[in-house]
Amino acid sequence: MTALIQQKAVRGLKASGADYIYPTGVAQKESVFPGILIRRAMDSAKLRKLDDKYSDVRQNLRVFVPGDKDAQITLEVLGTDEETFGTVVSVTAPAGKVTDFGINGLADGDYVGYLRSDQEVFSSIRLVRSRVGDDAYTDFAWINPAEGFTSPRYLAVPKAGISKLSIANPSSEATQVSLKFGEITIERNIAAGAEIVLLAPSGQSIGIFPTTQPVYSNLVVDVDGRIATLPVLDEKNLGGQVWINVH
Repeated sequence: MTALIQQKAVRGLKASGADYIYPTGVAQKESVFPGILIRRAMDSAKLRKLDDKYSDVRQNLRVFVPGDKDAQITLEVLGTDEETFGTVVSVTAPAGKVTDFGINGLADGDYVGYLRSDQEVFSSIRLVRSRVGDDAYTDFAWINPAEGFTSPRYLAVPKAGISKLSIANPSSEATQVSLKFGEITIERNIAAGAEIVLLAPSGQSIGIFPTTQPVYSNLVVDVDGRIATLPVLDEKNLGGQVWINVH
């Protein structure tokens, strides 16, 4: 059983996005965010200029520092190819608070984020999608730090929309993964500090088989421009770590 938080946004009487937020892991000094897939960045910029009520339509880093010392944080966002330029966010997050920091300057493209902090923190990245015109909309999804894994992982791809599987290798050495899409198996190399993004066949199962280095993965689902993120998790039974009061 997994508990999820539902977040909704409304502007006046118009829906402006919703997301089911998965639980985060423990507070940590280093986090990996695969699947920062930016689309229609210019549309989001136009909405922000149109009205202050769209000021939140931007990529965003949210940080909670549970300790009593401020955290010095660097978020490095890297593109998946030489034509996709990333950015670096260097900030101080105050102790004992939740703070949001804008991630600016990202054009359309596929990115991975590497966060490093001198204090253990909880963090998440807000991914937005927008469209202007007659069919205008805004939507968002939260990307939590991914789990590193070397053992096989499996997930089911939704039938609806377009799904992209992002796999990141934050280590200093290249690695290889085997991917099983339904009955088809393919091999992919991932350079050191890089990410690959693959189209996932709709309605099929995926198996991810790392070789030497831990990899980190997320599935991003796009249904007519609306987005959701599905983490690649090890679905463990945590019954011994969860306390429930029955009345």
